[in-house]
Amino acid sequence: MQESKRDFIFIIVALVLACWSGILPAQDQGLKTSSSSSSEGDDVLAVSIREALNQWMYSVRNLDAEFECRVYNRDFSNGKYGDRIADSGRHQFDFKRIGDHYRLNSIWYLTQETKKVEVTAVSTFDPRIGQSKSFGSNVAVQGQFGRVDVEHDLLIRTNRLGFWVGSYDGFSRYGWISSTLSKDEWELERSNEDQSVVLLTVPMLDDHGQNKKVGHRTLWLDEAKGYLPIRMATSTNDEYWRKESFRVEDSIQLNTTTWFPTSLVEELQTFALGENVISIFETKVSNVELGTVTEKDLELVFPENTLVIDVVAGVSYLANGQGGAIGKKRPIVGGLVAEADPVDENIQLSSNSYYSLIIMNLAVLAIIVGIWLIKRSGSKKMPTTPAD
Repeated sequence: MQESKRDFIFIIVALVLACWSGILPAQDQGLKTSSSSSSEGDDVLAVSIREALNQWMYSVRNLDAEFECRVYNRDFSNGKYGDRIADSGRHQFDFKRIGDHYRLNSIWYLTQETKKVEVTAVSTFDPRIGQSKSFGSNVAVQGQFGRVDVEHDLLIRTNRLGFWVGSYDGFSRYGWISSTLSKDEWELERSNEDQSVVLLTVPMLDDHGQNKKVGHRTLWLDEAKGYLPIRMATSTNDEYWRKESFRVEDSIQLNTTTWFPTSLVEELQTFALGENVISIFETKVSNVELGTVTEKDLELVFPENTLVIDVVAGVSYLANGQGGAIGKKRPIVGGLVAEADPVDENIQLSSNSYYSLIIMNLAVLAIIVGIWLIKRSGSKKMPTTPAD
């Protein structure tokens, strides 16, 4: 059990760090330097790259993608991949977006091998009103729960494709590269192995407010595929070191100018987990389409009998499945349901009952973790898998 708890802590730390950095940390977006290492030829190439990447971002504003993400930790001693030492399971996603308006459907399996669905969830965000809606159910908890908020649901952070097309905080890998080439300090060179691949290298700044260079980041851009980023490697040399990388193993051409990654592997090592642990994020796209999503596809109507907590309106209620409530809505104060007039007798719930249901809603994650720890404690050690 102690080993399972340690594994779980590994995974949580890795996920938090990955969400902070998005594999391309946000602090690099504000990079400002006064020197330039570029030549006139590089400037022309930089303009071409920036135009191609901006065109890519425009092309994927209307996107429908189905994909699977797997997350786990492996032993990484002496530069060699070893046993899988922690498992955060796999997510199956259906991601639809029109600009910043999106809907993400998710199915969560607690381990790589299981076929049993433990959690299903839906998360939406409408930038026109600045509100998100989320809905979920869990086999370990009776009932289904919904929420209306002004914050993006945490579910969106597990969407690795979001860091390409535009994530929950507006960050995108393509946008970051394009904006970087608008700044002063960067280097471009052709790959010695393949002249159609351009290497872009930029400095990295620390995460702790000192605004000092602590390493560098290099990206490989495939000119033949509209400068699709096919590889990245980074490293830092301060006490809060991290090593991040990704590689695109396969891609598909969607139109004359747009190539899209369909098989992607991201790896992360940090000071928090140590040099002998590597976190791996695998993403495989099974279907992707451009220009087919409508506004109606992005709507979320809470199913009947869903307990909804609306922190925007300050009320809670049972959904009627048609966009309204069963009976009267009850005000919430400080996250708890305040006393209010009773609803119809057939569905009447006391304030204590509502309080219990809200606590159950907040405890969903804790219950999932408990199930995961029990399964881990009873599972056999997995054999070593081949190195990537």
